[in-house]
Amino acid sequence: MIRSGAVGALAPRLGPELGRRRGGQEAEQTSYSVAFVAWLFYKLVLGPHFSPLRDIPGPPSASLLYGNLERIILEEPGVPHREWQRKYGQGGVVRYRGFFGEDRLFFTDQAALNHILLSHAYEMPKPSEIMTPAFSPSALRDLTPSFFEMSYKLRDAWSDLIATDKIDEKAFSSPEKLRAYKEARTDGGQIVIEVMTWMSRITLDIIGLAGFGYEFNALDGQKNVLGDAFSGMMSSSVSTPSVSGLVIQRFLGQIITAFPFILNYVPNERIKAVRVGFATIDTESRKIVEQKKKDVAAAGLTGGGKDLITLLLKANGADAKDQMSDAELQGQMTTFLLAGHETTSTSLTWTLWKLACHPEVQTKLRAELRAARQKAKEQGREELGSDELSSLEYLDAVCVRPTEHCISVRAGQPLFISISAPNFNKAVFGEDADLFRPERWIEGKVGEKTQGVGVYSQILSFLAGPRACIGYKFSLLEMKAILSVLVDEFEFAEREPGLAFTRRSAIVTRPLVVGEEKSIGYAMPLRVKLAKRDE
Repeated sequence: MIRSGAVGALAPRLGPELGRRRGGQEAEQTSYSVAFVAWLFYKLVLGPHFSPLRDIPGPPSASLLYGNLERIILEEPGVPHREWQRKYGQGGVVRYRGFFGEDRLFFTDQAALNHILLSHAYEMPKPSEIMTPAFSPSALRDLTPSFFEMSYKLRDAWSDLIATDKIDEKAFSSPEKLRAYKEARTDGGQIVIEVMTWMSRITLDIIGLAGFGYEFNALDGQKNVLGDAFSGMMSSSVSTPSVSGLVIQRFLGQIITAFPFILNYVPNERIKAVRVGFATIDTESRKIVEQKKKDVAAAGLTGGGKDLITLLLKANGADAKDQMSDAELQGQMTTFLLAGHETTSTSLTWTLWKLACHPEVQTKLRAELRAARQKAKEQGREELGSDELSSLEYLDAVCVRPTEHCISVRAGQPLFISISAPNFNKAVFGEDADLFRPERWIEGKVGEKTQGVGVYSQILSFLAGPRACIGYKFSLLEMKAILSVLVDEFEFAEREPGLAFTRRSAIVTRPLVVGEEKSIGYAMPLRVKLAKRDE
């Protein structure tokens, strides 16, 4: 123990030493601060003037911190990129800014897109060829009856609603709006249906049945563990996102990527719902795969079900060199759900809205469908086959959305491929590219001057090259089967003429009624009635 006298004796010698240490620490902290400020000044102010990309045209940065991201976040998906494509995309590439002045490039030139997606696709393994048989023409042909089975189930449900004059109250933001609609209605055979919810139900039932032989029974309004888990994962807030919120999300995302175990301790309800959802899907998918393996073992490679998981299991056993583990098969189930449900659901939702806004297109499509069905009946068949659905020219057109450059790009440079901008490229789709006009694909002028890049109809909705969506034909056939039944049976119109919608990117691009966002959430209310049979 040091006595007070000793401390007093040491004090003259310790004082200067402690002062020197404290001074050294302060100097070190100051040097770090100066270095950070210098880095930030270079990054935000000087760096852009020395960037090898500085001569590439693009919008001026709106913020030192956020660059041009505020527009991308706050506006409808794709709108800023389409505008920049028109303003600055003549050279085939546009430069804009991300966080802290980060340069981002997005390409509008078809040759550049071809270079990235096709001829020089990034060096990653292609999807396993074991997946190919599950999406072959013969496999899709076998799945088509299940598409129609669910489509007729939806048709009958809507017919019952019309017969009982049951209007969907969730399609209106208030009892007053509902009452006003009822008072103004002159057609007793017409009701309002919030179609987005129904499209979500039918596509969930289809992906369950055709994907892995599982009955969600969503069209019947039934709930089950797997369906509830998936719905919880896909739910999304209608509140307007903030740029600061995105910064926090990005920061948290980087931390969670580096330290995944932290995910279990993040006090966020959304993250918690996703975590619980994945755990439930993991448990349920394991049960389904185990049962499917037993079914395939009992039926043999030539018997059993026609669903995608069954086909994968059969292919798995046919080639010992290229097999999927049970965990990979479970992963494919999750992929089928995530990639094959809400994407098709929202595409159908927006297509029905476009048809409601363009009754002349709806009438023309209905005539084509009824003529095809009549021909099938004359040949002794009750329904259209997959080949017939694929050959219907106008139906296919309705389902569509709608010089070399050398640039010095450093390793790690973010390259952004907009889906929206190339899909509305006037050089490919004509001066009226922004309009909903299915005839453009029938006239044969799409890509006449400049070829588009894409695995389907020169659009990038399903991407292109080795990373193209392997299930795009499944999705298209599903859409066509559903539309062929609904448009044949029903007539669609806007809830009110000119009712405005905005688009919000919430995992997928979902619709919001302008002015009713908080009251009814994501929704697509349409007037629906039975279509006349003498058309």
